[in-house]
Amino acid sequence: MTTATFQRRLHKTGRPLGWLDVFGKIAEDASSSLRSGIASLFGTRPLDREAELALEAASVRRFADSQRDSSPAFAADLYAAADRHERIG
Repeated sequence: MTTATFQRRLHKTGRPLGWLDVFGKIAEDASSSLRSGIASLFGTRPLDREAELALEAASVRRFADSQRDSSPAFAADLYAAADRHERIG
């Protein structure tokens, strides 16, 4: 019987990667492949990461605009989250 040993990579925090980290990476890779596949089907290029973050932040800001009158504190939190999201790229 052959046994294989795998070294566990350490995450930025210094802790070993857990199963959630592994599944997150698999999901990230799958979504990237899916976006590229769809883009090639329709003859468009996939967005770069910065443009994708800007679009996502814009949609959060639109939602915040709709919530501004009924829940100003929640809208302010959404605006702040959109700004942080846009800066991570």
